[in-house]
Amino acid sequence: AAGLKPDRKDGTEPHLGTNVLSNAPGGKIPVEYLEAQRLLSANPESYSEKRQRILSNMKSLREEIDAADSKEVANIFETSLNREMEALDKLNRDEQAERGDDDDDDEGVEMKA
Repeated sequence: AAGLKPDRKDGTEPHLGTNVLSNAPGGKIPVEYLEAQRLLSANPESYSEKRQRILSNMKSLREEIDAADSKEVANIFETSLNREMEALDKLNRDEQAERGDDDDDDEGVEMKA
């Protein structure tokens, strides 16, 4: 920041987490990364755990939107929030499909005897 002043008055800085490897092309993938991926795939989350993680992400994103010091930063977090809401909708649809739940109740469907 100009004049060595913090960019934000509350002293916090926005954190845009990533899961991107920064290896050179053709470089080896770190063992730690491979192990983390193995653990994630070996222990799939339940629908409740996924929902809890998504809701936690949404809460964090809303806090970042409220703390944003510019419209551009707020827009970035709002885009991420929209993606989390889409993920939650998809999760709910997937769970309903797996359980065989239908929201339609067959209204408006003509049944033949």
